Amino acid sequence: MKQKIVVSNVRFPYQDWMMLKSLASDMDMSTNEYIQYACKIDSVKKITGLKKILVKPKNHDPFKELLAFAKTHKGTPMGANEDDKIIYGID
Repeated sequence: MKQKIVVSNVRFPYQDWMMLKSLASDMDMSTNEYIQYACKIDSVKKITGLKKILVKPKNHDPFKELLAFAKTHKGTPMGANEDDKIIYGID
C-alpha cells in the first residue's frame, strides 16, 4: 500500500536539532525516522492517556558531555604560517 508523503519545512533551534540527530543515531535511525517515531509515541500516549513511558536511564550521556565541553572550550585562532602569508598575500 502506497502512503501519501507530506514534505514540510520544520524549523528547530540548532541545539535541539543536534540533540535529535544524536538521539536518532543512538537508535540507529535517521533523524526523519526518529521524528516520525517520536510523533507516533506522543500520539499513542495522548490516545491511551499514558503519562510517561518508562525508559531505562543511562549512567551518562556522552552527547551532553560534548555539549558542555563545547560551551566551556573557547578556541583561539592559530593564524597563518609564513607559507600561507606568501601564498595568500597576507601581511
